[in-house]
Amino acid sequence: MYIKFDANTPYNNTDWIVPVPNTRSSTYLARKTAYENALNTSARVLSAAKNSVEGITTNQGDSDLSRNQAQRNQARAQVSAVAIQLADGKIIAPFDGIIAYNNLELGEIANAYSTSVIMFADTQKELNINVPEIYINKIELADSVNIVLDAYSNIQFNGKINFIDLINTEVDGVPVYKTEITLDDNDPRIRIGMNAKASIISEIKENVVAIPKHYISVDGKSKTVQIMVGEKTETRNVVTGLEGNNGLTEIVEGLSVGDVIILNQS
Repeated sequence: MYIKFDANTPYNNTDWIVPVPNTRSSTYLARKTAYENALNTSARVLSAAKNSVEGITTNQGDSDLSRNQAQRNQARAQVSAVAIQLADGKIIAPFDGIIAYNNLELGEIANAYSTSVIMFADTQKELNINVPEIYINKIELADSVNIVLDAYSNIQFNGKINFIDLINTEVDGVPVYKTEITLDDNDPRIRIGMNAKASIISEIKENVVAIPKHYISVDGKSKTVQIMVGEKTETRNVVTGLEGNNGLTEIVEGLSVGDVIILNQS
């Protein structure tokens, strides 16, 4: 169901009434007649079953009781069949929410395994991202996430990872893992289909020595840094820790605050 508005006509302070059922639909009478016929059939079957049950007396033999029991079972089966027919024309959502997308036209036949209606719960919003394979080992469920939407670039939203796919998917030839993030706040400004940038916080360390990664030379298991000692350069072994944002790497041992580092000229 959708409503088209005239761009040149104001609609503020107006009331909208949508009749349910839609008596103006071209299929309303046909569906109403079919529904009423199904109800009448159900009533007849129930009446016949009731009369059959009332006709049984305690003077009847075991064979008569068994026959009447079979008739009652048959009547119950007919009632169940009518109930199934009545429910066949209904689509019941498993949760309360809002219809965000409906691709069906009036009178169109829905095809199996094709998406026609999209519904989302209005209690929580989710962000879907693709995490490259080289970074998937750095994130875990329940990691905190900072989110910035293109539409609101000056506002930061927060969320947590609630799902990481077990199977990778190739996007432009790069293996990625689909990851779902649940936003902490149900902010009405967040709408379906918005583009967003997500910064996943897998670990936090404060008050540490950190330097750009490209200043570190790696030779096997050995890691070294070139530092200035007076007017001379010196090679010093370092032990690294967490690799953080913007290419910074934590130095656990080997450097102190105030040391001057230079790029390895080799």
